[in-house]
Amino acid sequence: MKISVFAEHIFEAAEQENCSFRDILKKVKELGIDGIELDYARLAADDKLPHIIKSEGFQIACVYAFFDFSHNTDMSYPESVTDNLKKRGISRLMPIPGFIEKHDDKEKCTENMLTCMNRLSEIAEKADISLCLEDFDDEKAVFSTSAGLLKFINNVRNLGCTFDTGNFIYSDEEAEYAFSQLEKHIVHVHCKDRCIEPKAGEIPKITLENISLYSSPVGYGIINIENIVKKLLKSGYEGWFAIEHFGSQHQLADIEKSAEKLKEWYNDTCNSVE
Repeated sequence: MKISVFAEHIFEAAEQENCSFRDILKKVKELGIDGIELDYARLAADDKLPHIIKSEGFQIACVYAFFDFSHNTDMSYPESVTDNLKKRGISRLMPIPGFIEKHDDKEKCTENMLTCMNRLSEIAEKADISLCLEDFDDEKAVFSTSAGLLKFINNVRNLGCTFDTGNFIYSDEEAEYAFSQLEKHIVHVHCKDRCIEPKAGEIPKITLENISLYSSPVGYGIINIENIVKKLLKSGYEGWFAIEHFGSQHQLADIEKSAEKLKEWYNDTCNSVE
């Protein structure tokens, strides 16, 4: 089982535990985690970061980057991103193509995003980089639901799905229903659970139905991630399962709980026949 974790969680854990980023990397590696999900803004700000990550035995599973294709169709910045990733041997990019404001022409902005994503797909293919898109939990994202994601997947060449288990709830969509719609397109997974009980120090994510969501270690919240993970494993999925719980005030402990739960589900599913 290929388990990754967001670099942002490691930076947060380092601050919370009063130690270095590299110290937390070492501890995370001991948990059986081998991949890192990296914000392109971090990479752009510190070109030594990929070397540090790889020197501790990790792969960079995916880089995510924010674009504004809704309003800016100039491809020079996206080209520089793919050039940078190719130079570093990073083979997966999750572009966030843009958001639509209330005053925008929704149809025109969506058309811009689709056009630019197709251009990016051509650029990425030449650089041997695969693209994926997630269900982003924001009312300004037209790809926050399974239907929204499918519109992009069906209209952008070679675009896969990053299935974020905890984001569909934002739009009042059941994760398991979304999974039934998107399963054949899934190339990457964000294992995000949600808690509805308030947590000290956390700012909740407020859904479109006005429900407050808080972070949770994988398998300890209200999202039925176990069923989804086990279905993927049984289907032969060999991609990454990324641990994600932004907002946690106890990142290192939650990373450990999440990794243990994912490995437990893997053993239940894949080792029971041995």
